[in-house]
Amino acid sequence: DPGDSFAITYGGSGTNVTDIVFHNSQIWVFNAHNVTLDHINNTIEDQRVGSGNGATSIRANSTYVTVKNSYFYTRNNGGSSSLVMAWADHCTFDNNTIVVEGEVGNMIYLTTYNVDVPSGVLANQYNTITNNKIYGFKEPAAICWGLVISGANNLIEGNFIDYGGTGINAQWGQGDFVNNTYRNNVLINGSAFNAPDGSTVYNNSVAGAMNTGKNTIAYNNTVGKNLTVGIGAP
Repeated sequence: DPGDSFAITYGGSGTNVTDIVFHNSQIWVFNAHNVTLDHINNTIEDQRVGSGNGATSIRANSTYVTVKNSYFYTRNNGGSSSLVMAWADHCTFDNNTIVVEGEVGNMIYLTTYNVDVPSGVLANQYNTITNNKIYGFKEPAAICWGLVISGANNLIEGNFIDYGGTGINAQWGQGDFVNNTYRNNVLINGSAFNAPDGSTVYNNSVAGAMNTGKNTIAYNNTVGKNLTVGIGAP
């Protein structure tokens, strides 16, 4: 229960939200389906919005939710993520701009934390994260990564990440990673790329270091710093 929020729950499945500006508001899509958020603006400034869940959060077995052509600005919200999927399948984040400043969490985050995923269910499958622009800090921040993945069969393509820390990473500590594809992403200003186990990684431009997990296929990438290949990677 996020408390006060703009919420779309199961009964709101099929909702389209267009051209609305939110200020210091949590957007909460919970077990809803076939929802579209298009040309929205969610600006969080110096308020603790999204604690533990994310300022804009698609979660709890939501499916076929699209967030596109939208703008997310987060500054000093106590370390919470900006744009989140938490047990969301067949969802799309496309052509969004995410800007962060100060004490914030991850910018785009596919997570299995703080959501009740039933035993035996693999959360966060068949999602597409495409053509987003992510702007972070010039220096790394301890609790902030650019684009963080858990789950399987996800496509991460054509994203632009301007961040001095880790631009793409796997969720820390838990999660299954199977058959995620990363292609045609551009990471600048020293941004690093950590591909989880079982990934396919190609045609990416990475200004910083790249690390691949085991059983990962990686080819035709441009890497500015060192490349580390995980055990068992072809």
